[in-house]
Amino acid sequence: MMRPRAIPILAVILAACAAHIAGCALPAASSAMIPETAVKEKTHPYSVNVEVTGGRATEPTGTPQISNENFSEAVTETLSKTRTFAKVKSDRSGNYELGVIIF
Repeated sequence: MMRPRAIPILAVILAACAAHIAGCALPAASSAMIPETAVKEKTHPYSVNVEVTGGRATEPTGTPQISNENFSEAVTETLSKTRTFAKVKSDRSGNYELGVIIF
């Protein structure tokens, strides 16, 4: 049986651990950046490469950030889903280059 004084101390320690775990930042999910609906004005019979720069990885205890990889996935998926271009490539062999800079 625990002593009565140990219970409040244990409760404080458990609350601090729970707050620390809950406070950890999670990176932005690429699936959350893909629009449900998107209107395209024109389709292109060409392929496109997507290159994203300026993103940052999320620090475990910092503010959530958008990584280059996650945003590139979101842009690529959106372009594929809307069929704006005939093909979205990742090997730099596309007809067009779409550069995205995150500020």
